[in-house]
Amino acid sequence: MNASGGTIGALVGLGFGLAEYIVVTRMIGRAIAIEAKQGGELPGIDLFERRMRPIKAAMLAGAFVVMPAVGYFVGDTFGP
Repeated sequence: MNASGGTIGALVGLGFGLAEYIVVTRMIGRAIAIEAKQGGELPGIDLFERRMRPIKAAMLAGAFVVMPAVGYFVGDTFGP
């Protein structure tokens, strides 16, 4: 199998994008869990989660579209 530099770059970009998405969503979830343990009740959590949906969607789109596109461009430009 002979993969081009662009393909390898796109796969690396996809990996980085997914890793970023997972890390950020876990950080947010962990912060919410810590606040819930300390205060017991979070009155604005529904509003917060509703406002986070577009941000999570944008991060997921970045992970599947932007990061692989950048990785492809870099890999195709600087690859073998």
